[in-house]
Parts: sequence; C-alpha cells; structure tokens
Amino acid sequence: MMSQRPQSLEVFLDRFCAFLEARPLEGAARELVSAARDLLESRIGECGRTPPHRLPLCDRWLEPALELATERSTARARLIEAFREVEPRLAWHQRAGSRSDPAFHRGHANAMIVGPGGLEERKDVWLGLTLMAPETSYIRHQHPPEELYLVLTPGEWQQDDGPWFSPGPDGLVYNRPMLFHAMRSGKAPLVTFWLLRT
Repeated sequence: MMSQRPQSLEVFLDRFCAFLEARPLEGAARELVSAARDLLESRIGECGRTPPHRLPLCDRWLEPALELATERSTARARLIEAFREVEPRLAWHQRAGSRSDPAFHRGHANAMIVGPGGLEERKDVWLGLTLMAPETSYIRHQHPPEELYLVLTPGEWQQDDGPWFSPGPDGLVYNRPMLFHAMRSGKAPLVTFWLLRT
C-alpha cells in the first residue's frame, strides 16, 4: 500500500471530487460521491503496476476532446489541467469483447485512474474515463455497481429503453445498479469521467 499518493494524482482527485460536489447532486448520486470521497480520503490503495499504454484513438482524438472540454468553463479547465498531469501514466484499453463490433472497437478507449489496473489499485472505488471518436456508439451494458458519469463534451445517453438525452458539458448521469445504459457521440469526440462504488 502506498504511504502517500503522488502529488499529481492527489491534486486530480481533489479537483474531481470538488467539481462533483459543486454540481446539483441529489439523492443516490450525492450519496455515491460522498461515500467515494470518504473512501479515497480514509485509505490509500496500492501503487498501480500496469505499464502506461496509449491507443491510436487517443493520439487522434484525446487532445481535441480535452480542448473542447475546457471551453467556457474555468472549473472544467482546472480539472482537465490536473487530468493532463496524470494521463501520460494511464493504460488505455478497449472494452473486453468489443471486437465483435468493429466500429465500436476502433472508436472508443477506456482508462482506469483509480481501481483495477489504475494508477492506484483498489477495489472499493473505481474512477476512470471513456474517450469516443465522433459518430461512435458505446454498446448497451449493465453492471452491479452504481455509477455516475461526469460529462465533459456533448453526447447522448440512454437508460433502459428510455429516450436518448443530452446531459451537456458538466452534466451528470446516474445509473443505479444493473441499469442498462448506453452512450453515443455526435459530430465531436466525447470524453466523460465515470465513478463507481463497488
């Protein structure tokens, strides 16, 4: 277990939690953020051992997505500034089984910041992000942990069989456990953080 977090990761986690807490969170979403922050502050996980790895998609679309995410928001720009400090150490990957859908496979990338395979290994809190090329649909999926997306660029989400909706930059999307959900990008790349408590 690490005795102290790397400064860059500590700054990013602090800005991420503060950014979420400044949003209009309600009910289960607020409880998730509060519980996650308590867990992150009460215990430091093990130092991640997964070697950094970038995918070609990141070289093409990450910087345009981050530039788009910093527009017209000082708070978002500060969060992205902190993310840029930790990003070179991330191990980007594609969702397991995504090769069955070639367009989805080549059009998305995920990275874990805190959690299995992340910069800080732990099982109780997962914090990562997804990058999607323009005009890409992320497959409908579900999982036991509840989840909160922090949306940084325009895109659309769907929950269960409901209509597609656009949270907009700084928008939040809360998924209760085992809720089917999907997302898709439009004409611009989509980048979104996600937070899970397991």
